[in-house]
Amino acid sequence: MRKLILLSGIVTMTMMMSCKNEEPVQPVAPEPPVVVHETVINQPPPPPPPVEKRVEKRVEKNVDEDGTSISVSKDGVSLDTKKGEKSTKIGVKNGQAEIKIK
Repeated sequence: MRKLILLSGIVTMTMMMSCKNEEPVQPVAPEPPVVVHETVINQPPPPPPPVEKRVEKRVEKNVDEDGTSISVSKDGVSLDTKKGEKSTKIGVKNGQAEIKIK
């Protein structure tokens, strides 16, 4: 009997809660559409990247530049100098010296 009274009480409470006057739901007003205004500002174009100038140096194979070169090896020593049209070559190999002056 107690179970029956308890069960009927639960059913009654559930019915009262489901039939309760609820406040009506107010419809949500739609948001106005977003308007995007694009403004174009005329800006000067960026400057072009700098151009690298390539300078080609042409040297004939038979023409040596002015200067001095020294080479030392097991066989001996070689010395070459050049200034303009004048050149001097000195070579010492195996105890023998060789000199050329132009």
